[in-house]
Amino acid sequence: RSEIDDLDRVRSHFELESVAVLGHSWGGLLAMEYAVRHPDRLSHLVLLDTAPASADDWRILREEFARPRPDRDLETMRAISSSAAYERGDLEAETAYNRHHFRMTVRRPDHLEALVARLRSNFTEEGVLLARRIAQRLSAETAGSAGYDLFPALRGLEIPTLLLHGEHDFIPVELAERIANAVPDGRLSVLRGCGHFTYLEAPERVFEDKTSTLRPTCWAGASRRWTPSTPCSLWFAPRLPAGRMATSTSAASVTRWWTVWWTR
Repeated sequence: RSEIDDLDRVRSHFELESVAVLGHSWGGLLAMEYAVRHPDRLSHLVLLDTAPASADDWRILREEFARPRPDRDLETMRAISSSAAYERGDLEAETAYNRHHFRMTVRRPDHLEALVARLRSNFTEEGVLLARRIAQRLSAETAGSAGYDLFPALRGLEIPTLLLHGEHDFIPVELAERIANAVPDGRLSVLRGCGHFTYLEAPERVFEDKTSTLRPTCWAGASRRWTPSTPCSLWFAPRLPAGRMATSTSAASVTRWWTVWWTR
């Protein structure tokens, strides 16, 4: 719940009646939680390569993770995670683990190296251990809770909702499709040739799909009169290297910091 409260404090700080929220991966789950708890405070919801919305769908994802991977990645990951260096949050061990973990969903080697370098640049050993504790808590409250299910609330969510999902994401496309079908005004766009990090693999396509969703109703839905210096919508994002696309929170970064991206 603290993550949802953090989101709302940012909205309140900028005195906005409603905002557009984008969530990537775990951040997608947090964005859905925010939407069903505060539907009157959202104008649009964008879910980018989102995590599943129910414990049953998380079981499907875990089965997907358990399938054999190329180059014995699972065995290597188990060996790394059982090492003393990994247990103390060593950045080299963490980077090696992430490289093997994400290789199944990031197809281009240069994208993979950019991703693991970006993840490493934002952490210290203490930050790595904190991120793991946050992920464990979030998992216990959601995927690890037998009765966890956002679908009943999503079916009553009257907010324009866009799901962007990579064709080769390790989160199966059909799980994103279930979310899109549940939300009355939901739409799914599958990005061909992409994995779990569509904003890295196809930034122009993600940017275009996101802005086309916001543009038709953006001016009418703004919480106050628009002028050239007034933001139309608010995107919550962890602080990452500068780029055109803002991606919302992951479990690892949610309690570390927030940056605010304004879009017109």
